[in-house]
Amino acid sequence: MPLALEALTREQVIDWRLRAQHDHQVVLDHIGWYGELSARRLFTSVFVD
Repeated sequence: MPLALEALTREQVIDWRLRAQHDHQVVLDHIGWYGELSARRLFTSVFVD
């Protein structure tokens, strides 16, 4: 089931990005669950690359 990024609050997006900064596995898990495109939209390409 895709993650509706548009439905996330600003605080939720910030939380995802802060967790990704401290643990890159968050990005890898997100890619596994929701796909690379979703990860690029949520974390920016810098995190995904």
